[in-house]
Amino acid sequence: CFPKQKMMFRLLLLPLAADLALGLDPGPTFGKDYSGLDYNITLWHSPPSKAANNWQAAALECQAYCDADVNCCSWTYCTPEGGSTDPERCCLKYGVPKELSAPTHWTGTPPRATSPECQNPPGPPYPGPDFAVPKLHFSPKCLHVSGWHDIAGALTFKNTHHVFQPAGSEHDYGKENSMTSSLLVSSPPPPHPPPKK
Repeated sequence: CFPKQKMMFRLLLLPLAADLALGLDPGPTFGKDYSGLDYNITLWHSPPSKAANNWQAAALECQAYCDADVNCCSWTYCTPEGGSTDPERCCLKYGVPKELSAPTHWTGTPPRATSPECQNPPGPPYPGPDFAVPKLHFSPKCLHVSGWHDIAGALTFKNTHHVFQPAGSEHDYGKENSMTSSLLVSSPPPPHPPPKK
């Protein structure tokens, strides 16, 4: 190879080398599932024309859906072969969870999966467009994922109002507590002090 061709070849190998170093599966890989950390689960209804090779064409569409979303760090496509108990869907994930075997699933990662945001995610992104993200109120992580988000309790103590919400989903964030003294601007509570010895 000429020096310029060698340099181009090395640049093309860099993303693959980063994936291998972190143990990532860029995919699309059939029979695997990055399980958990879903923030966007979209039910799909692919036509039979995409059924060839275990619905690979639909899996590639799910991969493109992830690539186009800046919050997506990994994805899983569940084929219609799972039936009513495992319906067809495209799942976008805010981190890179453990890869498991899943007979009717496809999975993979976008190039951004090696970024610090994907390797150490702070939590799921707020669902929906940017203009819908709360600007004044604290938004607990449990509201950013599917599940139930009923208020478990509310109280006022020493002129501070508290609202408690459980994280009723596959994501175990425990109970979330928002607090405010004005009923206008809310925030998370301060960290708990260490226990006395």
